[in-house]
Amino acid sequence: MLYDFIVIGAGASGLFFAARAANLSVLLLERQNRAGRKLLLSGGGKCNVTNRAVGPENYFSRGSEAALLRRWLVPALKAWPAARMLEWLGRHGIRLEEREHGQMFCARGAGDLRDLLLELAARNGAELKLGQSIQALRHIPAAGGMAGGVAGGMGGAAWRFGPPQSGGAGGTAFQDPPARSCFEVISNGRSHFARRLLLACGGPAWPRAGATSLGAALARASGHKLVPASPALTPLSLPPDWPLHGLQGLSLPARLALPGLEAPAFTLPLLFTHQGLSGPACLQISTYLPLAPTVAETGLEIDFLPGQNLAELLDAPGNQRLNLTGLLRRLLPERLGAALVRGAGLEGQAARKLAELPRAARKQAVQAVQAHRCRPLAPAFDQAESSSGGVDLREINPANLESRLAPGLHFSGELIDVCGWLGGYNLHWAWASANLAASVHNKQERP
Repeated sequence: MLYDFIVIGAGASGLFFAARAANLSVLLLERQNRAGRKLLLSGGGKCNVTNRAVGPENYFSRGSEAALLRRWLVPALKAWPAARMLEWLGRHGIRLEEREHGQMFCARGAGDLRDLLLELAARNGAELKLGQSIQALRHIPAAGGMAGGVAGGMGGAAWRFGPPQSGGAGGTAFQDPPARSCFEVISNGRSHFARRLLLACGGPAWPRAGATSLGAALARASGHKLVPASPALTPLSLPPDWPLHGLQGLSLPARLALPGLEAPAFTLPLLFTHQGLSGPACLQISTYLPLAPTVAETGLEIDFLPGQNLAELLDAPGNQRLNLTGLLRRLLPERLGAALVRGAGLEGQAARKLAELPRAARKQAVQAVQAHRCRPLAPAFDQAESSSGGVDLREINPANLESRLAPGLHFSGELIDVCGWLGGYNLHWAWASANLAASVHNKQERP
């Protein structure tokens, strides 16, 4: 059979594509033995399905400047805004619960949404094959010839993965294809053919949920440039000599920034852990760490009193009879205030009344509390909720998410160099990108 689309990956994006592709024949190939596993585990099992306010400003690209990213995202986000996603979920009976900052979660659990996607995909006639290992794939030019092909060196060439299978040149047997331009995918030793191919394999973050680098390997083999993947939305570990170790469990609002970079600052709850930092503020800023090659020198900057001015409080006439320790107890959790004083080397000054506190000590205190610098260790993928990096935006047509190098090859979701903020933005990108690829081709007549 010649399918309209073969989709590699039955996660959030691949399933949504199949659910939206009402007029297309679709084959989904999934490596794991269960579809949507990461979706089921996300958000504590309730998945942050979208956010009431979704716009280009909520996304980050490692390989493209902000202006290009904003323009590039417009077609997908305009075609599938948050309001449309919410209407679609309501129409299909998915109850939602709203949390802070417009975050929308599945009220009964992510299983409701996963099951809906499977139901709609099956209703559209999509086939799902689980436990699939991709051994090889190739693009076959029109008339089944091996010459010519497409830009990027894909034409007629095999991209091989995993251990060789018996038979055929190089150990992988290709079958006689239909006499027309198509893609051939060999999985579990069997050939499948389609006019178009969608890579919806996701990124390498959260490997315990089944994430791999398969999508990146496939994209690279097809001739695409990939911006190296980095952990995003992840807790951060701090070196052993960090003066604020030992405060695990403590949480408070804080402002986190990366000085000297064109990256946003985030004022959100911050959580101290055994290894270092977590919480929404930390997860958000972690996405931008790859922009800071000199973070070991400049460090991450934390303001533990966002919206306040410690310098003015130290000079306020009504506070002059207090000492530094007493003032900080009014403003911060006691353990944090004490640790900041120790880290700044101000133990000898902490008991003096503020009226007697030297100007240099005041400056040190302000620096310690409102411009605390720390140098995170390199994060790992095992705790990351997402990844940044992926296929370079310049090599993908934003109007339909088709490769500019290999016509008929499409990308969606996390495999593209688009990373959303914490709060439902990454899942919304999975929906919006899959919807765009499906809707463009639904409108086209089948030849």
